[in-house]
Amino acid sequence: MPWQCNVFFIDPKYIDGNDVSFPENIEKQIRKVLRLESSDAVVVLDNTGMTYLVELQVKRGQAIKGIIVAKEPGRAEPCVGLRLCFSLSRKEKLEWIFRNVLKSVLQSFNLLFQAGV
Repeated sequence: MPWQCNVFFIDPKYIDGNDVSFPENIEKQIRKVLRLESSDAVVVLDNTGMTYLVELQVKRGQAIKGIIVAKEPGRAEPCVGLRLCFSLSRKEKLEWIFRNVLKSVLQSFNLLFQAGV
């Protein structure tokens, strides 16, 4: 089930059964930056291979808590393979292509050189 919401990576020690607490920096982001409220949902990843859908419980003056409402095994690899091919370009353009491809979500990056046809 694909969930479309904010994603947070937390240490597994913050998950206790179906209860989730958040480190101070993430709590600040939830309150001040994202301005999420009670019953808003977030996705939590804990580096154990599980993905949790968490409903927030936000109360003024108290630590933010969450309740796990769903969980599923995380996907380690994207489900779509993508191959990028481009023609030979000037040095500046080639550097731009390399920089942006390396920042993207491509699984692999292969160079293919072919003599002029």
